[in-house]
Amino acid sequence: MAGVLFSCHRGKEKQSTSEIRKLFTQYAEDVYPDHGKKVMTAEDGNDENSQDPEQSIEDAFQKEITELKDHEKTYLFHWEKTSVECLVFMRTAAPVQPEQFVTHILDDLLTKNLKRTRFTSRIVPLTDTCFANVPDMTALAKKITAPFFSTDASQSVSVSQSIFKTISND
Repeated sequence: MAGVLFSCHRGKEKQSTSEIRKLFTQYAEDVYPDHGKKVMTAEDGNDENSQDPEQSIEDAFQKEITELKDHEKTYLFHWEKTSVECLVFMRTAAPVQPEQFVTHILDDLLTKNLKRTRFTSRIVPLTDTCFANVPDMTALAKKITAPFFSTDASQSVSVSQSIFKTISND
């Protein structure tokens, strides 16, 4: 399950969720303008001229009600309730890739030098989630890091480490 985890001030989860909902909805309309908009064709029968003149008003009304019930609205974001203070999780739908979406938002806010959130302090995109056990976490780590690390044995990878030690003699 992909999504975005954001932290907020203690006791301000509702306000933080509200401001993030507004921010994400605004940027989702900019980034994904065609999501959720169905293109109507002549076959849909939504024209005024395409109605059958012998069709009764009750039948037309019943047909419209069934069309409205069958139409499922897809949301880009679904807010999940967490039992942890100061943390709220938002699940994303198919076209939204959390890491690219959050990067786009933060880059835009940085270039325009805007502060759009009052209660939210950190936004963390989550590519995928799993249960907290070693086999699942290992499989997820391999899945997520595969595009960044080569699995070819012929390529050598150099690893370096630097350790910084300091002693305070105040």
